[in-house]
Amino acid sequence: MELLKSEGCFSTEKEYNRLYISGSNKRTFSPSELMIASIASCSGEVLLSTLERKGIVITDMKIETKEKRSTGLIKRLEHVHLHYLLRGTDLKEEEVKKVIQLSKKVCPMIQSVQGSIGITESFSIHK
Repeated sequence: MELLKSEGCFSTEKEYNRLYISGSNKRTFSPSELMIASIASCSGEVLLSTLERKGIVITDMKIETKEKRSTGLIKRLEHVHLHYLLRGTDLKEEEVKKVIQLSKKVCPMIQSVQGSIGITESFSIHK
């Protein structure tokens, strides 16, 4: 990945997309927003693929996040809570709970920040 500094922010580009990153420009993603989005989307992908391998069909999924930061000068990201809102056929709470616990153990992003950022999860099933 290559980052380019111009127009008051960094940007990086893939074949069809450009991503703008800045901690001070409100029209771009901040580095901490990207970290939270990376943790949430990685865990969501692992969760979906694990449920699908078990034959559980998810028709819609949303992940809400809440973060907690330290109170010092740095305002370090200390904790991220992920709440999965799931819609699908024949979803059983106990099975989803087990898969979420498993997903946390194999999600590369969660494992990358383990010991530095606390991660908790909850979920709700919608008809």
